[in-house]
Amino acid sequence: MQFSFLNSSRNQLLFLLILTTVLLFSGLNKTPIYILDEARNAQCAREMLHRNDWIVPTFNNQLRQQKPPLHYYAMMTAYSIFGNTPFGARFFSGICGVLLIVSLYFFVKRFTNELTAFISCLILLSSTHFLFEFRLSVPDPYLILFFTITLFCFYIYMQSQKTFWLILASVAMALAVLSKGPVALGLAGVPILVWTIWEKKTKILFRPQLFLAIIIFITISLPWYILVHLKTDGAFTREFFLEQNLQRFNEPLEGHGGWFVLIPVFVIVGLLPFSSFIFQASKTIKNDFKNGLLKYCLLISIWVVLVFSIASTKLPNYPMLCYPFMAIWLAVWFERLYQNKSKIKSFSWYIIIAINILLGIGVYILLKNDNVFHTFKWWGILFLALATTCVFAFLYFKKKQVLQSFQLFVIGYTVFNFLFLTFAYPAIYQNNPVTTSLSIIKNKKLYAYGMYNPAYNFYVYQPIIDLATANNIKKLWTIYPESIIVARESSLESLHGKLEYTIIHRYRDTFENPVTVLLAKK
Repeated sequence: MQFSFLNSSRNQLLFLLILTTVLLFSGLNKTPIYILDEARNAQCAREMLHRNDWIVPTFNNQLRQQKPPLHYYAMMTAYSIFGNTPFGARFFSGICGVLLIVSLYFFVKRFTNELTAFISCLILLSSTHFLFEFRLSVPDPYLILFFTITLFCFYIYMQSQKTFWLILASVAMALAVLSKGPVALGLAGVPILVWTIWEKKTKILFRPQLFLAIIIFITISLPWYILVHLKTDGAFTREFFLEQNLQRFNEPLEGHGGWFVLIPVFVIVGLLPFSSFIFQASKTIKNDFKNGLLKYCLLISIWVVLVFSIASTKLPNYPMLCYPFMAIWLAVWFERLYQNKSKIKSFSWYIIIAINILLGIGVYILLKNDNVFHTFKWWGILFLALATTCVFAFLYFKKKQVLQSFQLFVIGYTVFNFLFLTFAYPAIYQNNPVTTSLSIIKNKKLYAYGMYNPAYNFYVYQPIIDLATANNIKKLWTIYPESIIVARESSLESLHGKLEYTIIHRYRDTFENPVTVLLAKK
């Protein structure tokens, strides 16, 4: 199994561009806006575009202080081109993924070789978590892209000592700060400083050009924070910096806590299948720290994992900042394996084969026993087919055909990711309370009673007012008897004996316990 056309750098890059585009954009409009973070971000951008307001982010006509504006700007631009659709909301997230793969390829090729660069990109593109995140209307793809470019450009600057790369790093860091806040500075700054001291390059770092880079960074990143502070009388500044940054670090928000080891687990699961070889690759880590590039990648990865392990709020997307750098480290190890300069034991293959078998059985049982999703139970076969592919890849490996084994491994996961993200996931997620009720709420006034899924805002094209009390619902139905109320079934107990209503739609949230109901006047 030899692909001779991939021997040239030009063909490798073309192949990666096509593959990345297919994996990130195929079926992008099929999956409805439903996940909470997606819904809030997508709708916030729509509201800003509707008001032609490029400063103050709002959701449901209320200040949204969770995130800076860069991803809103991108979505507003995409809405202007593609309309207010899920594709428009996610388009530039996919573009970020394409740019990240291209940047990764050129960076690794510059300091190693074409094969290692190619492998590092394929490691990322085999990760379902990586592809999934870069298909969402959330700020993380923008942060990951510009955080990575910052560190790539800084490394090139330290090697070439050309001011252009330092300036480019400062621009990228400014965009990273506009993506998710000043946390990007700390996450990039500490490993940069440690690596610079370790490599005895502090004289290069603290040259006069650094002040120029700082000025450029401030010029790009600071104005919006000042403007939003002034326009909101300081409300955004207080909420964003104190709650969304400091409080997330000091205490778990929205129930997203967990043990210290949870973040390393997220990384290992998120970088599957190639993370199954991390323990094998770590045997060479002592020698890897003698290599300037690998030392740089490992310091960044360790620091990112450490910071989010210490932080009280823990989410799977947080440590994704280290994925490109882990991919480089693993790619170098695989290249050594190909050159017979490193060895691998069979147990890593047994692990990934076992994981896929267990996932296949688990998904089949989970879907089969669900009243809503039992018709999708056969999607579990995807994992079993993947396990079979891994078995054949393992057989190639046993014959010391490392490159063929790697190719089959990547092909298996590429096909799996394409089928899962383009067909399985969208088909399953069409079955949610919002999508299944759109025909009912069409052309009706929609109000809320307590908590509800924010995706409703994206589809009803209007603010949704929380009526809060049974008396307010009575008053509403007196004036607008055709109005519909969206609520959680658990909140209906407080309406018993106070209000006459009928439930016109009842649907459990996808893979979650809460049940969404739509109420109409009886």
